[in-house]
Amino acid sequence: MTTRSDSQSMTAAYAAVPGERRSERLDLRVTPTEASFIRQAAASRRQSVTEFLTAAAIQAAERAIEQDRRVVLMNEVFDRLVDEMDGPEEVVPALANLIRRPRRLKLPE
Repeated sequence: MTTRSDSQSMTAAYAAVPGERRSERLDLRVTPTEASFIRQAAASRRQSVTEFLTAAAIQAAERAIEQDRRVVLMNEVFDRLVDEMDGPEEVVPALANLIRRPRRLKLPE
């Protein structure tokens, strides 16, 4: 399970490196109403639109990654999984193939 400290370390891993220049662009299209709403929210936080959207996008990315990494099981399923893992070793070809597949997401080490 990801804890708050794990999430904070993930934030640190993706935070701008001191002296790192913002050189990457992300373009998006929004409606005039959405743009006005975003500008108003950024102004209320005394942030530029870039700062506001970057912070919001990083927070959303953290939540998405955390949800992707977390597995929640019912007690009965967890107990069965532990029993299976404690049982005799047996290679399951489908599981071995799954483990060999490249990951969708590469996290910093």
